[in-house]
Amino acid sequence: MMRANRLGQLLLDEDAVTPDQLAEALTASEGTGQQLGHTLVHLNMISPKRLAAILHEQHERNRMGQLLLNLGMLTVAQLSEALKIQESAGGRLGEILITHGFIQREQMHAILKAKRDSLLLGQLLVSAGHITDAQLQMAMKEQADTSQLLGNILVQRGFCQEITLKSALRRQGYLNRVG
Repeated sequence: MMRANRLGQLLLDEDAVTPDQLAEALTASEGTGQQLGHTLVHLNMISPKRLAAILHEQHERNRMGQLLLNLGMLTVAQLSEALKIQESAGGRLGEILITHGFIQREQMHAILKAKRDSLLLGQLLVSAGHITDAQLQMAMKEQADTSQLLGNILVQRGFCQEITLKSALRRQGYLNRVG
């Protein structure tokens, strides 16, 4: 399947465009040789910001599959099968994994919450100037590989001090988690 069709299916799955809009944009895209996303924006069918957000979310979902592999919650065969289903039928990767019994809904919710909390913590520390974006990216990669808490990694690597971490967690309302 062409990349444009995958993008089109993703946009349909997200209710960002209608099937008629997608068909019109695909026809226009083929006629001009422009990428589908550019054509959709040019035709005012989607804003550049919305398109970027959807593409970013898809990138994060792909990273979710890798995270579940790293945590030992999925096998490569299960992830491959789920991605093939997603490619042919569309839909969200998490829902496909749950529907096919590869992962329990509660497990997926816990992983998504932990991932969101880590990202929020990291963003908070970067925006306050306590760590750099590069340090956050390194720590998040290590978190995906090891399943350790992001805050523990940041402190262990010397990227921030424990008192800074506790202050950020307090602002998030999670201080009781770290004791």
